Amino acid sequence: CRFDPANIMTADENLALVYKDLGCHDEAISVLQRVRAAKVQQLRGSENEDSVTTLINLSASLYQADRHAEGIALLSKERPAACRALGEDHHLCLSLARLLGTAHLERGADLGDFLAAGAILRDVILRFRKVLGPDHPHTHSSEHSFVEALAALEKAGCEADILEKLSSGILKDEPVYEPRSRPGPWKK
Repeated sequence: CRFDPANIMTADENLALVYKDLGCHDEAISVLQRVRAAKVQQLRGSENEDSVTTLINLSASLYQADRHAEGIALLSKERPAACRALGEDHHLCLSLARLLGTAHLERGADLGDFLAAGAILRDVILRFRKVLGPDHPHTHSSEHSFVEALAALEKAGCEADILEKLSSGILKDEPVYEPRSRPGPWKK
């Protein structure tokens, strides 16, 4: 039983998580890439909760290693298959989307990254509120990241009407985000 391939993959993934927690991101990423490839091959290219969990762990490791471009490329390629298999509103798919939005925000290479982060996180917030509820910690952390994306967009010179469209219906009644540099549609 110890040498069952599934048990070895689980042990390898646990080892990778220990590497990640110790800050040994390159080692964690290497192991997680191998485990993910084995799981997807075992499933003949399809996805299930177990393979998507490994994708989340790999993406999170790339994020923590500040390898945002690799994380964005990986999630852009692999997330659609996970969403087809599990559904857009599945909590694991929502976590993938949240990682993708956050990776765009953290990379912040240009206005396009901030716009992508804002659009992705907007969708994530709406889905988290529907699936997990408005008071769930994932909902709150996504809202916080969304506010950071709005602030980055404003700082990058994004037009006020785009900011208004992006934030309409998302922010709660409390003053979560208030542009500091210019008046706009925020004060009603």
